[in-house]
Amino acid sequence: MKHTGINYHQLGHVIAPVIFSLIVIFIASLRTIGQGTVTDVKFYSNSLEMERNVQIYLPEGYNDQDSVRYPVIYFLHGATLNHTYYQFLSGILNTLIGGGLISPVIVVKPDGSAGPWGGSFYTNSELYGNFEDYIVNDLTEFIDSHYRTITSRDKRSITGHSMGGYGAMKLALKHPEKYCAVASHSAPLDFSHWPDRIPGVIAENGGTPVSEYLPRPDRLRTFLFYTLAGAFSPNLDHMPYQVDFPLDSMGNLIDSVFSRWMLHDPVSLAAEMDRSSCVSVYFDCGLQDELLTYPFNTGFASSLDQLGMAYDFRSFTGGHMDQLAARVPVALQFLDSAMNKCGGELGEGVWSYKSPMPTARCFLGACVLHGKIYAIGGSTSAISVTSALEVYDPITDTWVQKASMPVAMCYPNVCVLDGKIYVFGGNKEMFGGLCTDVFMYDPGTDEWTQMDDSQHAFGDPGIAVVNGLVYLIGGAKEGAVPVSDLHVYDPSSGIWTKKADMPTPRSMLDACMYENKIYCVGGTSENWTVDFYPNVEVYDPIQDTWVAENDLPVGRWSPSACVLDQMIYVTGGHFESNACDRLDILEPVSGEWSSGTPMLHIRQGHEACVLDGKIYVLGGSYADNGMPVFLSSVETYGFYPSTTIQNVIKNQPQDNAAQVKIYPNPFHSSTTIFYSLSQRQLVNISMFDARGRQIADLVSEVEQPGEHAVTLNSEGMIDGIYFCHFTAGGHIQTKKCVLLSK
Repeated sequence: MKHTGINYHQLGHVIAPVIFSLIVIFIASLRTIGQGTVTDVKFYSNSLEMERNVQIYLPEGYNDQDSVRYPVIYFLHGATLNHTYYQFLSGILNTLIGGGLISPVIVVKPDGSAGPWGGSFYTNSELYGNFEDYIVNDLTEFIDSHYRTITSRDKRSITGHSMGGYGAMKLALKHPEKYCAVASHSAPLDFSHWPDRIPGVIAENGGTPVSEYLPRPDRLRTFLFYTLAGAFSPNLDHMPYQVDFPLDSMGNLIDSVFSRWMLHDPVSLAAEMDRSSCVSVYFDCGLQDELLTYPFNTGFASSLDQLGMAYDFRSFTGGHMDQLAARVPVALQFLDSAMNKCGGELGEGVWSYKSPMPTARCFLGACVLHGKIYAIGGSTSAISVTSALEVYDPITDTWVQKASMPVAMCYPNVCVLDGKIYVFGGNKEMFGGLCTDVFMYDPGTDEWTQMDDSQHAFGDPGIAVVNGLVYLIGGAKEGAVPVSDLHVYDPSSGIWTKKADMPTPRSMLDACMYENKIYCVGGTSENWTVDFYPNVEVYDPIQDTWVAENDLPVGRWSPSACVLDQMIYVTGGHFESNACDRLDILEPVSGEWSSGTPMLHIRQGHEACVLDGKIYVLGGSYADNGMPVFLSSVETYGFYPSTTIQNVIKNQPQDNAAQVKIYPNPFHSSTTIFYSLSQRQLVNISMFDARGRQIADLVSEVEQPGEHAVTLNSEGMIDGIYFCHFTAGGHIQTKKCVLLSK
């Protein structure tokens, strides 16, 4: 097929060297473990009626002659590029596979370039060729027939960046029979935002009326629109550019053309996807994306919320190409988890990594307050402890440092009371230095206050709060001698009361509260190298009595326990000679244990918190050749059920979800955000501009059931598009509003 117009390689020669010189900086700090093999091959595509280039990564140990078969990840490149770019990917794969963070996998990078513009957008087009069929059918058949792959769709996933991120999302949603998971980086995922780009296109062409839209490389927005038109509205009879451009001379959308674009909108494809399909969805985007794709991603997330479709969306500080060396490993681990779990029982959970803590540490304390996670104290080496307080925001996936504790300690006993964080003692040294100090932290002022001493110095007890009272259970005296003491603190009077002893003296246990009863799990004695307690004992504060529950399937000390969806989850801990990655789940009513998906990393002395319907596991340590390694990594456990689109009607919210409306919209001087709550929930409402910068924090508090409203004043705001990010419990919505001051 003959093409006319500007050579699309012109733009690539301008942009690509700059982009990928930056990527070299990203990967300089990666530590490579093991070596895979990268090979370039050609094959004939029936759909394109030509040979195409493909670059293939084969993991270390791959052998055509053995019986081992591998899952496959397809990686799609961005516009103006080809299959030879993103060379840093092989180093990341070597590190992840060599470190045991993902399973050995084959990764395929096909050439998706096409003329006469910036790329194919992986779409069937009479101008570019049938690139969708080329990827979905021809390439898959070639790889499966020439390499030792696992041919099941449950072991096949797809990812990409920019244009490739769009292609990956489109193909996964359109062909869920082919892919079990998708990950997209910095891609345009909600086509309703393309009109927002029109002013830039008009400006590049001298303003209205536009005599001719010229697709020159120095007019990037116009060039992009021609690239999109070549994919979504080609017209070989419309010379000289062979596309139907979506704008008239006054910059108005031509509905008959733009409606053709909307047929390829990922939002529409998600709505049309078979509800019995299993596709795990991940996407990310920079808050300062210079190509303005952030609103495309928040809009896509909002649409998936309306569909009831599970997803993992992460924003980060940076632009279109920033932090790829950090983002790609997260996406690869997400895909690896999905390929290991997709097709399993409904409700199976998947682990994925979040941004690590700034400080690597174990035997820390942690809690959740106002929708954020607070990590406090801990051991940073075998001989040092820290006073660091670091706070994690799950919306932005970022950590910030706050005022340190007045005293450095490990094993801090942390809890939340009346909107404040309390620390009841701990160890001032890794193996001693028990203290009775009590500190209170006010997140509103970022200040610590020393309270009256607790008078009870026990190392690493369990701690729980029931009906406003603090319970400290067990632990160890000096010399690591375990105790069974139970002490209760009443913050209203400041009085400590002794209650019934726990049946089994132990330290390095953990405790959690379920239906006003306290479950104490695991632990050890002074002989911690040989004693790994499986004991689970339950305390009833009303009766002041203890009962034994069924033992943990595997006894260990320094696990972490938490409650999610009426189940008790026990993660990690030390068993025999090292930490473990176990996840054991107790159904409290029946007393039955089951095994869940193991964590991505072995760890002990970590902390687990529940926030927005997910478990977050922070830090910990493990042994490497007998030497302790302290972790900064953070994992989250969420549910990616076999049917990721739940049984809800499109645009019909769930019964227990908050209802959110903005009126008036567009607005002039002010607008009001109305929302209703069906139950008492922690509510956070923040406003972001079109570049992802937070401009207002409107609500951050626990609110009662009923109707609520908050007003946004436009003072200091400029005309444009804004996003209202609303969270209540596990429910998240993003609403768009427009300020028109005149």
